[in-house]
Amino acid sequence: MHFEVSEIVPRSRTFHTNDFQFTGEILTQLYATDVRRSVEFYQALGFRLDYYYDYNDGVYTIEWTQSYAPQYAEVIQDGIRVGFTTSKESEQVYGGGVRHYFIVPDVDLHYALAKKNGIVPEPDEVEVRPWMSFFTVSDPDNHQIVFGEKNQSYYDDAREQIDKLKQPQPARP
Repeated sequence: MHFEVSEIVPRSRTFHTNDFQFTGEILTQLYATDVRRSVEFYQALGFRLDYYYDYNDGVYTIEWTQSYAPQYAEVIQDGIRVGFTTSKESEQVYGGGVRHYFIVPDVDLHYALAKKNGIVPEPDEVEVRPWMSFFTVSDPDNHQIVFGEKNQSYYDDAREQIDKLKQPQPARP
């Protein structure tokens, strides 16, 4: 079914910032050369398999028993979902220079889990910056995955400075 924009939203409609809201949920979907391998990699980082989806049969499953490779799967942890899909285009570039940040309450714990499961961060340490402590790993398709623990006081100070900048400035004589 096709709609013209004017049928859905009258041209006279005025939009305000508050009209546009988000649920707070983000689903990241990554292209993968091997969906099962990607699921196993993310399980080693603490995610759990939510489901596989079989495009051929239109069926959801939690165990992949078909002789052909899965084409889609999702892993989940604490409400964060990551989907993996195979590309139908032979020239798909994987990774693409994108970094995916997962903000966690204890980065050292996630670092220890990665190391325990044979995943070597790049560089092999938790990096400490004023705004965040973090480490980076690359998944089997070269997507950069960053686990970071925010320094909340840094963000609070930055927000205070930004809010001051947004306050109306007195008119100059």
